[in-house]
Amino acid sequence: MATSKVRFTQVEVAKALAKTDTDSLVTTLNEISLAGEAVAQDMGYADFVAKLVASNEPQVTAAAISALAGMGSIGAAYVGTIADMLTHRSSGVRVAACQALGKFGEYAEDFTFKLSMLVADDSEACVKAAAIPVLAALGSDVEVIKTALKSSNSEVSGAACEALGLLGDISQNDVTAKLGNASTSLCALKALAAMGQKAYVSCLDDVVQKGLKAEDAARREQAVAIIGNLQEAALLEPTFGKIRDGGGLLYIGRERRG
Repeated sequence: MATSKVRFTQVEVAKALAKTDTDSLVTTLNEISLAGEAVAQDMGYADFVAKLVASNEPQVTAAAISALAGMGSIGAAYVGTIADMLTHRSSGVRVAACQALGKFGEYAEDFTFKLSMLVADDSEACVKAAAIPVLAALGSDVEVIKTALKSSNSEVSGAACEALGLLGDISQNDVTAKLGNASTSLCALKALAAMGQKAYVSCLDDVVQKGLKAEDAARREQAVAIIGNLQEAALLEPTFGKIRDGGGLLYIGRERRG
């Protein structure tokens, strides 16, 4: 794996992008992505990066897409080029294209149909899961997300659960079912946290058991957020007793301090 660092001058970047070694190109593109919009504006290398989207190497194509996404509004000028990659043969490239469109926000609005088709028909769960939050952020095609919620694949249904939570459009029964499944419980907790004070009070007991008392910090963090949003209900019995029993209050204190 290449480890060399790129000095951000036009000459050095041009030389780095002219290399044919895949690892070196990917390293350079990753550094360009991290450099952000201001550097891209100053250096004017967006066109050189955009040309690499057409690379025969999927790794390079994906890295070039991510680099453009990291350029903010400068990269958004190439949103059509990136959207064309939603049908690329490589699932990694399709995922990178979805993630880039998600970062471009309103610039991606013209491509919601393509994103919907990925959620409905793509052969790879990782691609569907990458497209779902982009559709949700654009407020488009909620029905295809609701269909994805019923998927037997936990990556897809979990992504749909989170997205519908952000939209405030998931039923109590659906989120409860996802809470009860170990592979989707974190997604359900994130959905409930995103719903704020509109989260289902009836789910609090499950939030305590599946989230607050979970071994991993990610679930506990979401559970603390939910309990905070629904604190009046959380202080009532029997929920408060369940929080208190087994050190639930200690978990809340730790997560808030952390």
